Amino acid sequence: MSALGVALAVGAAGAVGALTRVMLDDAWLAYRAGRASRAGDPAGSGRLAGLAGWPWPLLIVNVVGSFVLGWVHGALPAGSAWATVIGAGWCGGLTTFSTWAVVAAGALKERRWARAATVLLGHLVLGLCAAALGLALAGA
Repeated sequence: MSALGVALAVGAAGAVGALTRVMLDDAWLAYRAGRASRAGDPAGSGRLAGLAGWPWPLLIVNVVGSFVLGWVHGALPAGSAWATVIGAGWCGGLTTFSTWAVVAAGALKERRWARAATVLLGHLVLGLCAAALGLALAGA
């Protein structure tokens, strides 16, 4: 694949990754709204109600992106066009460091220390574990 072809493929894959993230976030918001309307309680109910405000879609995309990136790094030759398209393109569009930082910074600003720590460490630890699992499954 030519350099221009790789660049275009990375851009297209990045767009698909970003759209996947937006669609997951929209699906989560629709799920939460439907649940709240059925329960008559915007905070939800049950023992997991406190986790309703947790940024689940953000965690999912970052962990999935880390896993795929680990797998790509282990399964495809370094510098291959497909590794670049999937890694930099799709994974780059899917994952979001900036939103992770904004969510953590917001929790710190609000002095919600436990939430800030769990957001920061949860994404970091689960992302590293997912990347290691991807590497392992790729045989690296």
